[in-house]
This record gives sequence, structure tokens and C-alpha cells, in this order.
Amino acid sequence: MKRPLKHGSRASKPRVFSLHAHFYLPNEDTFADAIAFRDFFFDAQQLYLSNQVSGKKRKSIIEQALGRSPDPIREQCSATSEGNDADRAYSKAIDKVLEGLTTIFDAAEKGDGGAVGDLADMAIMAAKMLEVAESLHPAEARSKAQGGCIWPMLISVSLDWEKAVKKRVQDLKLGGDVVQYFPSFRKARGNDGDYPARVWAKTAVETLQESKVRGMFIFSRLAEIKELIRTKRWIPADTPDWATRVGELPVFSRESVPEWAKAVREMIRQQMPDFHLRPEWSNQRASAKERGLNQKGEIQNAILDDICEALRTLAPATPPADQTAEIRDPK
Repeated sequence: MKRPLKHGSRASKPRVFSLHAHFYLPNEDTFADAIAFRDFFFDAQQLYLSNQVSGKKRKSIIEQALGRSPDPIREQCSATSEGNDADRAYSKAIDKVLEGLTTIFDAAEKGDGGAVGDLADMAIMAAKMLEVAESLHPAEARSKAQGGCIWPMLISVSLDWEKAVKKRVQDLKLGGDVVQYFPSFRKARGNDGDYPARVWAKTAVETLQESKVRGMFIFSRLAEIKELIRTKRWIPADTPDWATRVGELPVFSRESVPEWAKAVREMIRQQMPDFHLRPEWSNQRASAKERGLNQKGEIQNAILDDICEALRTLAPATPPADQTAEIRDPK
């Protein structure tokens, strides 16, 4: 049986995280890198919260001791002990749920139809419970939803299920604290799929922006991250030169396109050294050949020129507010 690794627990060997995002085109496997960084930052956040809580408890006990009030001290210690017991019981319950779901998923992955149905039944049950919790405690649900981009909801054969889902998304303000970190693009004519340079330009900007945000998050939890690295729970991967300068990029806009274009060129060359051989660039290779451009660097420069031209098409005329300021200056 595969037992899920708990967040914050020590793995048998260190896991690797990247300070920068990786350049993946749509429909390619983007999950491994993103999941690894999510788990890494979750561990850092848990360590931060643990230090904050323990620090507050120590401060409270010391203050009461200085006030020479022994009974409150015993009450505080007793409450802390009871709280720890409750936390341990809750953690064990989560472990059991995850262990059970993993067992059922293993069976479903092997083609067990009953297990597939069981997974669906449990997902429905969890989604219904969540909906009840939302109605009872809307503020708590909204706070959680605003910090993420995904929220489980049920769909059905009912004709108005889309309206109900849309209203819940609006009430929860789903992604309200996260979407602001995504780059803004100007709406361009035509389907993006018909313009490979546009697809690559968008993906490149998103990669650089995610790398920028990663750096800001890391800065906000630097002490905890150093501890995770010191104890060999996590090891940073090698960081390319372009990623060390990504924090200097201004907000993506028409005015800042030259700076972003330079970073895009460097990032794509490093992340995908033979990108000019991909099938979507067949027209550019043929055009370069007609102009006598046969060297790898010449062909790549021609393709990168097209991508950077697409950046100018996509860049918003008015730059939005600096979306990473609050991360750089955490409260």
C-alpha cells in the first residue's frame, strides 16, 4: 500500500525544488515542477506557522509568569496540552482518509469499475459536506477560496447547475488573492492556436512571472526555507542566469516589452536549446532557408524575433499595479 507522505514530514531522501518555473507549452506535462514547489512552500509555511504559534504561547506564559499568576500559567499549559491532543487526533483522521483514498485510487487506476464508482461517491459526499460548511461559515470558506484557484463543486443534469456554480464562485471570490499575480494580456484577434509565436510569447511571460512570484514568496519565508535546506528535507536545483535576474523585471506592459523580450530570449534558449526544430516552426525554417539563413543561431533568432513581436501585440497599453509588492513586504 502506498502511504501518502505528510506535509512537513521527513522523507527518506531530500526532495528537489526549483527557484524558477520551467518553460512548458500548453498540453505538456507541467505538473511535476508545480507540485514539487507547492509541497516545498507548504512545508516552509507550516514551519513558519509552527514557529509563530509556539512563539505566541511562550510569550503568553512568560508574561503570566512575570505577573506572578501561577493559576493562569497552569491553565495555559493545560489548554496547550489539550490543543496538541486535538491536533494529533485531527492529523491522524486526515492520514486515515488519505490512506483509504490512496487504496481505492490504486484499484481504480488498475481498472476496477467499483473503485471508480467509490471514488465518485466519496467526491460527491465531500463536495456536499463542503457546501454545507460554506453555508454555515461563509467567511471562513471565502478566506480559503480566495487563496487558491480550484474549488470542488458538483455538476448535474439540472439545466441551471451552471448558474449555481457561477454564483458560488462569485460568492467565494475564488482566486481573489491569487489571480492578481497572473500577467495581463491584451485581447488579440484570431485564435491563439493559429499563431505559434503568440502561444510561445504568452507561455514565456507566464513562466517568467511565475518565477518572479516564486522568488518573492521565498523571500517572505527565507528563515524557514534555510532551515528546510539545512536539515536536507529540500535541496534547491541549479538556478540558470536568467532566473537570478527575473525579480528585476517591471510589470509586463507595452512600455516594458524590451526588457521582457530580452529575458524571454535568454529563458527560451536555456530551457529549450533546440526549440527551432519543433514542428510549429516549420514555416520559419523554410523562410529562413530561402533567405540563406541555415545556421542554428540564425534560425532561432528569426523565430525569437517573431515571438518578441507577439509580445508587443499582447502587452497591455497601461501597466497594472505592481502585483508582487505585498509579497516583497510581508506583514
